[in-house]
Amino acid sequence: MTQQTGKGKSMSSTEETAEEATAEEVGPQEHSTEDTTGNTSESGGTPEEELQISQDKYLRLAAEFENYKRRAQRDQSDSIRFGNESLLKNLLPIIDNLERALQCAKDAGTSGPLLEGVELTHKQFLETVGKVGVRQLCTTGNSFDPAIHQAVTQVES
Repeated sequence: MTQQTGKGKSMSSTEETAEEATAEEVGPQEHSTEDTTGNTSESGGTPEEELQISQDKYLRLAAEFENYKRRAQRDQSDSIRFGNESLLKNLLPIIDNLERALQCAKDAGTSGPLLEGVELTHKQFLETVGKVGVRQLCTTGNSFDPAIHQAVTQVES
């Protein structure tokens, strides 16, 4: 697609479109600045005022980015912590069952390699969950403290 201009020159349509866009841009320009809310305002101010506005925008953006980094880091650590919590809640019944198996074996007076294996498994399990901060509370003989304990059943008094 070639067009002839009045002076005998030929130009393609893409060149013509580019020149038209450039001509529109070169037209009368208004000096305007954009504030942080996206509104434009006439800039009749001095370059110092424009510099101050730009610096203010920069500082706000830098602070917003720092807040974003802190939020992202906190969210990541929370997801790791609470992800472990969910896993550990699912593992606690296994520890309880190992303790019941050990108690039944001791009550029955059995001994042998199977009992030793269950004892070692129980011990290793407790050590492993202890590495992530889980520890067993000794509650025998202590009164119920709702800040520490979780009620399983209610007994009529």
